[in-house]
Amino acid sequence: MLRSLFSMNLSHITSQSLRRILKLAVRKDQLVKLVAELETEISKVFSGAVAPSAKRPAKKTAPARRAGKRSSRKAKSGALKARILSLLESAGARGLKVKEIAEKLGAPAGNISVWFSTTGKKLTRKVEPGRYAVKGAKPASKKASKLPKAKGKTK
Repeated sequence: MLRSLFSMNLSHITSQSLRRILKLAVRKDQLVKLVAELETEISKVFSGAVAPSAKRPAKKTAPARRAGKRSSRKAKSGALKARILSLLESAGARGLKVKEIAEKLGAPAGNISVWFSTTGKKLTRKVEPGRYAVKGAKPASKKASKLPKAKGKTK
């Protein structure tokens, strides 16, 4: 290692690359030590000093899962899509902001934003920055919104 270091042009070496070289040298020393230990173990097995099964590590097993229980973090495939679309359909043409959707679903806003840029691209339209609506949702007409609402039964 040092031989190759000294054969390099040291005038261009930075402190960052020196730190990296040091980390690599430490790692190399650890690996050399591990190889030496493995060679010792192999020679013991060949010489008959250690029974082959005596040094086997215990088999690691995953903890048993309860039947019928799903992980609380893993949702069914397509669940986010269905939940977002149902919220957008109820919001109508005005749509909803990514933050609003994230709050209502209890999901990170980043996940919702990524969904819109991938899966949601085909199903939704951007109303304004950060606000989306379902494709095909028609904007409310301006005349209908200016009409007064009926205040009771008419005879």
